[in-house]
Amino acid sequence: MAVDCDISRCFPSIYTHALDWAILGKEKAKRNTNGTECRWSHELDQRTMNTTNGETHGLLIGPHTSNLLAELILTRIDAALFEKGYRFLRHIDDYRCYVDSKERARSFILDLETELDLYGLSVNQKKTRVWDQPSASLDDWVRILKNAFPHKPLLDKGDVERFLDTAIVAAKESGSGSALAYAFGMLSKSRMNHWARKYYGDIALHLAYTQPYLLPFVEERVIMAAKIPSKRIEIFSNLLLDKSIEERDYLSASYAIYYAMRYGFALALLESAEAASVLEETRDCVLCTCALVYSRRRQNKALRNKLISYAKELAKTEGDFQRNWLFVYEALPIDQIPKEYLSGAWRAIKRKGISFIDTIRIEEPPRNNESIEDVIDALAEQLSDDGEVGADRASDRSTNEL
Repeated sequence: MAVDCDISRCFPSIYTHALDWAILGKEKAKRNTNGTECRWSHELDQRTMNTTNGETHGLLIGPHTSNLLAELILTRIDAALFEKGYRFLRHIDDYRCYVDSKERARSFILDLETELDLYGLSVNQKKTRVWDQPSASLDDWVRILKNAFPHKPLLDKGDVERFLDTAIVAAKESGSGSALAYAFGMLSKSRMNHWARKYYGDIALHLAYTQPYLLPFVEERVIMAAKIPSKRIEIFSNLLLDKSIEERDYLSASYAIYYAMRYGFALALLESAEAASVLEETRDCVLCTCALVYSRRRQNKALRNKLISYAKELAKTEGDFQRNWLFVYEALPIDQIPKEYLSGAWRAIKRKGISFIDTIRIEEPPRNNESIEDVIDALAEQLSDDGEVGADRASDRSTNEL
């Protein structure tokens, strides 16, 4: 069995100060602000910043020197993983680790995420996969899905069920999550009757819950196409948030918060008294930013005030600010952000009240509601004498079974 992982936007995400951390260790590097502990590592940090106009994030893509600089950090991560017993291959920012169980594969992913986070990097969830047999070629699974797709003007539940079964098998045999995403795309462009949509929505949400790489496709290819009611999205999102926090999959947790804002419901964890402490423990910039926007939209003053207090703490040290600049920028007014951290064009942007949060998308009218015509069609199907709908309803599975 093997697990494949990829570092998300590796070179653009590398924090130049992390070079000093990798060379000296984080605590010693913090004392090396003027090169007193190690002159050459301090100069390396400064000269790397000069290649990107003084920015502390990002290495130039292309020069061999960037590969060398990245290796200073990545070899530290390699050593930490090796000490934990993992034996793996790495080509620049792509990992392949051979393990003897799914539990060990999951442990590798979590430990890799932890080590990357120490240097401000993260795993690309879309490219993470665990597989236990040789992969089929791209042409194989695409051809299988195209041949299996029911080319009918209106799909019923049986059509959707058979096609999804084929897609699940194709994804397992190929070891590629792209097969399921491709299948979702095919179904989203097809007309389905009420029971077909309901079945598709339930199964697709279950697959996204267990395989988070599908989450980027859920809204357009599943929620809108299957016209999933907001209550079912609420159940799914609450379960997803709890699971993702427990598994330290903070990107998936951010999707759960997005769905809550988009479809207008509360998340139990974020409404609880321990919400702020849970978020602080994650030390995840994007997740905390999403929670901040959620607290404002839900008028949750307790959570909002605690997140603002956390942002003030992060603003006290340059390293914490640089790793969480988006969260601090969105949480605090300009006079509470140290000038040396937010200067020049950034300060002008903040003064203009510009936000990096796309609230327009959140505020768009949801397109997950069934029309009157859909309801009439569903009733007609229910009253039909062919018995198909009765069988469909008897075998129907709900999102509660997640």
